[in-house]
Amino acid sequence: MTRCNVFLHGAKPPFNIQDSDVNICADSGATSVEGLGFDIQYVIGDMDSIQPSTLDKLKEKGSKIFRHPMEKDLSDGELSILKALELTPSEIILYGGRSGRIDHVLSCFQLLYL
Repeated sequence: MTRCNVFLHGAKPPFNIQDSDVNICADSGATSVEGLGFDIQYVIGDMDSIQPSTLDKLKEKGSKIFRHPMEKDLSDGELSILKALELTPSEIILYGGRSGRIDHVLSCFQLLYL
């Protein structure tokens, strides 16, 4: 695999999405890219900020859903990055993570360390 896209909360189109082998969405990151015409292979998180109808549509399209408990040590973004790293891509591109609660925005900088 060469490239993996990871969509975090706040990935707001229009933006230039790079072609990738795998697309991973951290919870509501899937809402941001819904309907843009590409496959989402994984949705990862506690699913507290994604509409159940969106999740159902993604399941129907073949997305794998990895649901985690709300009480956890890692953020949905961290879990998504760790999944991407399991796939050993040569490149990971992060989209979003720049809006919302300030603690969430700051935690996105930590994702770059991973």
